[in-house]
This record gives sequence, C-alpha cells and structure tokens, in this order.
Amino acid sequence: MSESRELVKAAQAERVNALAVAPICNPDALLAYIEHDYTSYGTVPKPEDCAHILRCTVESVQKTLATASFRKRLENRGIPSGPADFLTQEQVACVNVLLDFSDPRTQNQKLRALGITSQQFMGWSANKQFSAYYRRRSENLLDEVGVATGHTALLKQTEKGNVQAIKLMYEITGRTTSSENLNVEYFLQRVIEVIQIHVKQPEILGAIAQDFAKLLGETNVSKEN
Repeated sequence: MSESRELVKAAQAERVNALAVAPICNPDALLAYIEHDYTSYGTVPKPEDCAHILRCTVESVQKTLATASFRKRLENRGIPSGPADFLTQEQVACVNVLLDFSDPRTQNQKLRALGITSQQFMGWSANKQFSAYYRRRSENLLDEVGVATGHTALLKQTEKGNVQAIKLMYEITGRTTSSENLNVEYFLQRVIEVIQIHVKQPEILGAIAQDFAKLLGETNVSKEN
C-alpha cells in the first residue's frame, strides 16, 4: 500500500516539474516561436503568449526582447522588434528598386545591392503593411507605366510600317471598325453599285443609299450592345 502511494506521489511530482515555469527564457526557442508566428500570421506574438508557450516568465521574455543581440537577430529575419505602424525607409526603397523594370538585374541581384538578404525579404513579405504596399505599387505601375509602355511599343511598330500594328492603332483610336463591319460596308457598297446600274432616278438612288446607311448604323449599334 505504501509503495503505491509513493508511486502516485512521484507521478504528481513529475507533473508539477513539467508545468514549472523556468526563470530564464531560452533565446533560440523564443526566436523560433516568434519567427513561426510572424511568417504564418504576419504579426509578432505578445510576450505573454511567448511566456505561456515556452513555459518561462513574462519578465524573462521582455528582457530577452530588449537585448540588442536579439533585436538584431529579428532584424536579420525581417521581423520588426517593436511597433511597426509604418514602413521603414529601407523597405520603401526596396519596393521601388524591385519594381524598377528598366533595371535588368534579377530580384536577388537587386536585394544584394541593397544589402538585404533573401531571408530578410521573406520576413518583410509576411508583413501585411509591406505586402499591401508592394501590391498597390505594382498595380499602379501596371496601370500607369504598363499601358504607356504598350502604347509606345505599338507606335514604334507603326513607325516601322507594321500593317497589323497600324490596323490595331486605328481600331484603338476609333478611326476604323472591325474587319466584320468593314465586310458589311463593302457588301452594301457593292449592292448600291448594282442598283445604280438598273435604277436611274437620282432621288430613288439617294433614298436607297440613306436606308442602307441607316441599316448599317443599326447593325453597328446592335453589335455594340
């Protein structure tokens, strides 16, 4: 009987030891937990949450977070070590350089030139503010520069006498209609020429031409709708 009681007490002691709170925070474990949460959810976990998961005191977590060496380790991974209400100058410069499409360098080459590691950039990409800014800038460039670049390329091909480019330019600027509409117009012109052979009265020819023009206009409107 006494032996079984001793076994129960030993088991209870093990459970208590397992739940014991360590007085000192393990920096490597803390870094791993913060990096996991940040890359997964885009936010840095609170010291209280870190202490609960790592089974250490909140004070020890706060002390570790305040050390220059630990803050540097976070920075190297692109994780903010404090409140990040706005992007840093380095982050804004990074986006501007990466979105400079006139620069033929690859993304990795640009990052190296800026002194930014790929690990740091991946950490920034998990930041909701950074990723949103990156997306907005790229979309704006697509609307502004992308369309302008396309028009410039079309004009260059037009200057070279590229027939397809000329046709496309006329269609874009509204100076011509589609090939289907052109075929309809050509057919009606041929019909009018045939009628002119057999009908000699100018007033009748004029009336027929007006009716055909009206018919062609109604056809174009119906196609647009």
